[in-house]
Amino acid sequence: MGTEYDIPDVELEYAARLYRKAHTAGLVAGRSANGFATACLLVAVRKSPLQLPVSLRELEEVARATEDQIKTARGVLEVRMEIEIPPLEPQDLIPKVTSELNIGVPVEQCAKTLLRAFRADDETDCHGFSPRTLTGAALHAAYDTVDCDNRPTLSQLSDTLRVSASTISQRKRYLLQYTGICE
Repeated sequence: MGTEYDIPDVELEYAARLYRKAHTAGLVAGRSANGFATACLLVAVRKSPLQLPVSLRELEEVARATEDQIKTARGVLEVRMEIEIPPLEPQDLIPKVTSELNIGVPVEQCAKTLLRAFRADDETDCHGFSPRTLTGAALHAAYDTVDCDNRPTLSQLSDTLRVSASTISQRKRYLLQYTGICE
């Protein structure tokens, strides 16, 4: 799984140590070892100072465990081992998407600025918003602000992020109120 997403050795070693700790504590017995391996890798990726843009969905695609097995292992790590698994941040996905779609630096910077403003706004309740959807919405809104050629289509954004185009459009309206700060 780690090689599929170019996860550095330090994070892979952290995941392995966490797995051994869970195994030694008897938490893996009777549960999916592959589910625990995936959940431990998720913890390592999310706690990495490198802000790796690997989502749970991506790990599930290459894991040898079912979604339920991974969810169970994740719950055990969070509850029994008291490990906090931070959420994936939308801004962590932006470099990956801009690279894949050949999006220019001005649009990338504007999208990051929009996400920071959105997050800093106390009036905004973004609970339940997918990080992937917010990333797509920020990039889509940034193109409305920054004069730039080679704008990817909404369909290209949604395919790259693996989220619905209509959801990106819906979330974009939350970010458009901040576009003045990108000018």
